[in-house]
Amino acid sequence: MLLADNQYQYQQAIQELLYEAPYIHYCGEAIHGEQLVEMAGRTNPDLIITNLQLPILSGIEATRILHNLYPGLKIIGITGSRQQELIIEMMQAGANGYIIKNTNELQKAIDTVMSNQPYFCTNTTLQLATMLTQGFFNTFTTTKLPDDFFAAHEKEILQLICLQYSSKQIAHKIGLAHKSVEKYRHMLMQKTGSYNMAGLVLFALRNGIAPPGVLSGKQD
Repeated sequence: MLLADNQYQYQQAIQELLYEAPYIHYCGEAIHGEQLVEMAGRTNPDLIITNLQLPILSGIEATRILHNLYPGLKIIGITGSRQQELIIEMMQAGANGYIIKNTNELQKAIDTVMSNQPYFCTNTTLQLATMLTQGFFNTFTTTKLPDDFFAAHEKEILQLICLQYSSKQIAHKIGLAHKSVEKYRHMLMQKTGSYNMAGLVLFALRNGIAPPGVLSGKQD
């Protein structure tokens, strides 16, 4: 794994976290985008974690170059900014996921991305998730789910989640108890490999089961 960040304190925090994950081999760190591209060619990492806003060459531009050079390389963007435009641009450049600077999510993000799934931090909003899909959704292969993938109510509940219905609203609409809907929501997260609502939306979009209006969050 190769890290690119020009903030020494964050470099140290990530290194300390990775010491607890012996299956990750740490290749080193770059402090600007040009150095990141050069080190990637020299060290041949499986995973890069890069700040979006690096000096000389941004993490976004470096990601675009690396994605073109090494299509199988996994890249996670990290940022202290919550500007949606930056995050969308990073995903369009070819990143496999992103997190707001918070090492509590880093291990989960690494495990998810290395299992060939996109990762969105828990701060991702449904609006941002749907905006992101417009930019990079076609980089993932659309799959057809088995006919028996969903249990009773699961598909309907997933589609309502895509439309930003709360659990209380879903319970009222389909005639289930609120606690039952919460249980279904938890089971859907496990079944789809999602860690948040954004992941559920992306799963629905990738598999062609998102309802009309999902990109605008429009409810009936």
